[in-house]
Amino acid sequence: MLTLALVIDDGARSVKAALTALSGIPGDGRPLVIFDAGTSPQNRDAVQHFLRRNGGELITLGASITHGEAEDLARQRTGADYVLTLGCDDRVHPPGLYQLEECLRLRPEHVLLAIGWWLTSCDRYLTGPDEARLTAMAATILAEEAAGLFPAPRRLLVKGGRRQKSEAGDDPAKTWSVWTSALKSVGEIHVQPVPPILRRMPSHGPASLMNFIQATVAKAPRAERAARLARLLPWLADECTLAPAEAALSTMTAATALLRAMPRAQRRMLCSMPFAPGALFQSLQNGQKGEAMAHLCIMAAARNDAKTTALAEEYAALRSDLEAALPGPEYLRDLHSRLMGLG
Repeated sequence: MLTLALVIDDGARSVKAALTALSGIPGDGRPLVIFDAGTSPQNRDAVQHFLRRNGGELITLGASITHGEAEDLARQRTGADYVLTLGCDDRVHPPGLYQLEECLRLRPEHVLLAIGWWLTSCDRYLTGPDEARLTAMAATILAEEAAGLFPAPRRLLVKGGRRQKSEAGDDPAKTWSVWTSALKSVGEIHVQPVPPILRRMPSHGPASLMNFIQATVAKAPRAERAARLARLLPWLADECTLAPAEAALSTMTAATALLRAMPRAQRRMLCSMPFAPGALFQSLQNGQKGEAMAHLCIMAAARNDAKTTALAEEYAALRSDLEAALPGPEYLRDLHSRLMGLG
């Protein structure tokens, strides 16, 4: 019913790490298809070794392949109704995967997947910026409700395959186009509150999204500008919470340009955003650039605090495992006494 498809291209990083992570996932009869789109001989050897031990099918390609194309090919090979595609930077999250498979027994037409980012392992991960909104939703929602969540086209799992095959990448315009197009023909959506796939933490700031918002609102008829901005504000708020410290200057520049380009009513909407994003625009509106930079630092600190907490929990778990596996001090003292007695 569910197939996993791993895409390895010539720019893939950490192929062996991705295969090692997959080898820890029980098969449970779940098909696995690996697409090799021109990797090195060393990577191909690692893939062959993995397949001999874990099973699965290797498809060698002469060119790169998109996740949408990999999804279609995997479905043709296995006959599965549902396909989850992964890159080498992605990790399967077993609790979310098993919960998803239980959901798929109902054979839903559409499933909305929660978002998460791994740091060192899948045991401790960062939840998506829309986690609170997602978990507050019913088990089944309508497309209009999903439209207010973080737009990531790959989080929409479609029975029989996605109709929109283009890849969005990091381009906000493409992401919004693919996301909104995917939701247009959707009725009921089942909500999956635990992420089955964890991605690598994004490293870009919200500057490109702010530029996209400025352009798309400017193109809208005057009577529709407020509504168009309102649709994009939840995404902007989510992106601001993900902004790394190194993106502060580009974010400040883009936020200043966005605020200046908006009519008065839309400026009020930006300044009324909840928490730090709204405070950022309000400070810029008041001409307080130092205060605005402080709000950017607060957002970056919150992101870093979340990462530090997750890493600290991971370290504590690792230390506990080591203490359980290695001899404790009492055993070592007793051993020392016995060895001294032999002398």
